[in-house]
Amino acid sequence: IASKMPGATIEAWDVDRKMLDVAQQRLAPFGERITIVERSFEEPLPACDAVVASFSLHHIKDRERKTDLFRGIFSALRPGGVFLNADQTLSDQPELDEVTFSMWADFMTTQGWSREQAFEHFAAWSVEDKYFALYDELTSLAGAGFSRPACFWKNVAATVYGGLKQQAT
Repeated sequence: IASKMPGATIEAWDVDRKMLDVAQQRLAPFGERITIVERSFEEPLPACDAVVASFSLHHIKDRERKTDLFRGIFSALRPGGVFLNADQTLSDQPELDEVTFSMWADFMTTQGWSREQAFEHFAAWSVEDKYFALYDELTSLAGAGFSRPACFWKNVAATVYGGLKQQAT
């Protein structure tokens, strides 16, 4: 985002200090345009033009709590603002989850993992992570006020979805 939008000022948020330290190093070339903040998306957000989450909101395991978070994001966005979330989603047909996880494991093998390691990680991640169906995520966004939430990209489980806050008419 910083490289593609040279006029943007960005706050990078996380609740994990180690993740923020990595972000600080990676984003250092962008100087004062980037501010690193130890903060949760569940805290009130300041008014903004865009909110982008990347592989972080799967830690919210309760759908109503996630819809509330989406409401907070919607409220913070100025008219015309955009919310994008990059995360893993499943099918709205649970019988396809096995196929999804198998294909996800196949991808992980291209990154140096064994299939066994991949499935061990899926089991470990399931303790603290919740992957909802894409349909449920879009329905939660609609319930939060986004009039036409959409999926912008999907490859097996990896998904980018979100919505716009309509301009006042």
